[in-house]
Amino acid sequence: MDGLLGLVARERAGESVDRTRLKSLLRMFNNMGVYGELFERPFLAHTTSFYQVLCVCVCVFVCVCGRLGDRNLPTGELMV
Repeated sequence: MDGLLGLVARERAGESVDRTRLKSLLRMFNNMGVYGELFERPFLAHTTSFYQVLCVCVCVFVCVCGRLGDRNLPTGELMV
């Protein structure tokens, strides 16, 4: 299961993954009747964590950009 979740994580990180293989494995779990038990629960837990971290990163980015914008610095000085 870690391998499937790893593929999803890699794709979310921008890497190219074999979606056909991923889809095939998920279809196999579904046909076996174990999709929800073996994949869906861990997938949803990982998805929740992923979006919680992403939300914090976006919030920090927006706050930093807002503070930099309040300084009225020339554009060249905004580069970190």
